Amino acid sequence: METITFRCDNTKCHQTLKVKQALAGKKIKCPTCGHKMVVPQKASPEVPAEPEKVVANVSAPAPTLPASPAPLRAKRHQYGIFCPKCMGLLLPPVKDVKHITCHLCGAQIELV
Repeated sequence: METITFRCDNTKCHQTLKVKQALAGKKIKCPTCGHKMVVPQKASPEVPAEPEKVVANVSAPAPTLPASPAPLRAKRHQYGIFCPKCMGLLLPPVKDVKHITCHLCGAQIELV
Protein backbone atom coordinates (compact mmCIF):
# COMPACT_ATOMS: atom_id res chain seq x y z
CA MET A 1 0.00 0.00 0.00
CA GLU A 2 1.56 3.27 -1.15
CA THR A 3 1.31 6.32 1.08
CA ILE A 4 1.94 10.01 0.61
CA THR A 5 3.79 11.86 3.37
CA PHE A 6 3.56 15.65 3.55
CA ARG A 7 3.07 18.48 6.03
CA CYS A 8 -0.09 20.42 6.84
CA ASP A 9 0.16 23.76 5.06
CA ASN A 10 -1.38 25.69 7.96
CA THR A 11 1.35 28.08 9.11
CA LYS A 12 0.52 27.40 12.77
CA CYS A 13 0.42 23.60 12.53
CA HIS A 14 2.91 21.94 10.09
CA GLN A 15 1.85 18.48 11.33
CA THR A 16 3.39 15.62 9.31
CA LEU A 17 0.56 13.69 7.62
CA LYS A 18 0.63 10.25 6.04
CA VAL A 19 -2.32 9.31 3.80
CA LYS A 20 -3.17 6.61 1.27
CA GLN A 21 -2.15 7.17 -2.36
CA ALA A 22 -5.85 6.97 -3.32
CA LEU A 23 -6.45 10.33 -1.61
CA ALA A 24 -4.03 12.19 -3.94
CA GLY A 25 -5.65 15.36 -5.29
CA LYS A 26 -8.58 15.19 -2.85
CA LYS A 27 -9.46 17.58 -0.04
CA ILE A 28 -8.78 16.39 3.49
CA LYS A 29 -8.92 17.96 6.93
CA CYS A 30 -5.83 17.99 9.15
CA PRO A 31 -6.62 15.88 12.24
CA THR A 32 -4.55 18.21 14.43
CA CYS A 33 -5.77 21.70 13.48
CA GLY A 34 -8.80 21.06 11.23
CA HIS A 35 -7.30 23.01 8.29
CA LYS A 36 -8.67 21.88 4.91
CA MET A 37 -6.11 21.20 2.16
CA VAL A 38 -5.56 19.20 -1.04
CA VAL A 39 -3.37 16.10 -0.80
CA PRO A 40 -0.38 16.42 -3.16
CA GLN A 41 -0.15 14.00 -6.12
CA LYS A 42 3.03 12.41 -4.83
CA ALA A 43 4.97 12.39 -1.60
CA SER A 44 7.51 15.09 -1.03
CA PRO A 45 10.96 13.67 -1.75
CA GLU A 46 11.95 14.80 1.68
CA VAL A 47 9.50 16.05 4.27
CA PRO A 48 10.96 19.37 5.40
CA ALA A 49 11.93 19.82 9.00
CA GLU A 50 10.10 22.19 11.28
CA PRO A 51 10.26 25.73 9.90
CA GLU A 52 13.04 27.81 11.34
CA LYS A 53 12.04 30.49 13.73
CA VAL A 54 13.53 33.85 12.90
CA VAL A 55 15.39 35.28 15.81
CA ALA A 56 16.48 38.87 15.64
CA ASN A 57 20.12 39.36 16.44
CA VAL A 58 19.60 42.77 17.93
CA SER A 59 20.98 43.60 21.31
CA ALA A 60 18.21 45.43 23.08
CA PRO A 61 18.78 47.09 26.40
CA ALA A 62 17.85 44.97 29.36
CA PRO A 63 14.45 45.83 30.78
CA THR A 64 14.71 47.95 33.87
CA LEU A 65 12.74 47.23 36.96
CA PRO A 66 11.01 50.09 38.70
CA ALA A 67 13.05 51.42 41.60
CA SER A 68 11.90 50.04 44.90
CA PRO A 69 10.40 52.73 47.10
CA ALA A 70 12.44 53.94 50.01
CA PRO A 71 11.59 52.09 53.21
CA LEU A 72 9.17 53.73 55.58
CA ARG A 73 10.57 54.78 58.94
CA ALA A 74 9.21 53.76 62.31
CA LYS A 75 10.33 54.17 65.91
CA ARG A 76 10.62 51.36 68.40
CA HIS A 77 8.03 51.52 71.17
CA GLN A 78 7.58 49.64 74.42
CA TYR A 79 4.86 47.37 72.98
CA GLY A 80 6.20 47.01 69.46
CA ILE A 81 6.29 48.98 66.23
CA PHE A 82 3.38 50.58 64.40
CA CYS A 83 3.58 50.15 60.64
CA PRO A 84 3.50 53.65 59.11
CA LYS A 85 1.54 52.36 56.11
CA CYS A 86 -1.25 50.28 57.65
CA MET A 87 -0.85 51.21 61.34
CA GLY A 88 -0.65 47.52 62.24
CA LEU A 89 1.07 46.67 65.49
CA LEU A 90 4.21 44.60 64.92
CA LEU A 91 6.03 42.74 67.66
CA PRO A 92 9.30 44.33 68.72
CA PRO A 93 12.16 42.81 66.73
CA VAL A 94 15.60 42.03 68.10
CA LYS A 95 17.50 45.23 68.89
CA ASP A 96 20.15 44.69 66.18
CA VAL A 97 17.57 44.54 63.37
CA LYS A 98 17.44 47.72 61.25
CA HIS A 99 14.85 46.74 58.60
CA ILE A 100 11.66 44.70 58.84
CA THR A 101 8.75 43.86 56.56
CA CYS A 102 5.20 44.37 57.77
CA HIS A 103 3.44 41.01 57.77
CA LEU A 104 0.07 42.77 57.28
CA CYS A 105 0.72 45.01 54.25
CA GLY A 106 4.22 44.04 53.08
CA ALA A 107 5.72 47.50 53.63
CA GLN A 108 9.49 47.72 54.07
CA ILE A 109 10.14 49.54 57.34
CA GLU A 110 13.42 51.07 58.47
CA LEU A 111 13.74 51.18 62.24
CA VAL A 112 15.10 54.40 63.72
